[in-house]
Amino acid sequence: MADFTPVSAAIGGALIGLASVLMVLLAGRDAGVSGIFSGVLNLRSEDKGWRIAFIAGLILAPVVAGWIGHGMATPKLPSNWTLIVAGGLLVGFGSRLGGGCCSGHGTCAIG
Repeated sequence: MADFTPVSAAIGGALIGLASVLMVLLAGRDAGVSGIFSGVLNLRSEDKGWRIAFIAGLILAPVVAGWIGHGMATPKLPSNWTLIVAGGLLVGFGSRLGGGCCSGHGTCAIG
């Protein structure tokens, strides 16, 4: 735990909490990534704009942070792509089976 930085962790946690509260107040929804992503994949969904922006922000934020010089650790992934794809599919299936993922349930206190 040598890389623990309590100030940046507290700021990040506060931003996640603020985003969760704003999502409930302004959209009436929890900020669960699996539900947001499933709405992007749903062909009958009419509110894809904010969903795509949310997912794009999740992808672009660390990319931009890397470009401006913020150091990030390289993720340690298995070398077998079959395991990576199977793990992703199982997590996606499990989150849909459970009615959402830990990001939405945890930040909205319904864990």
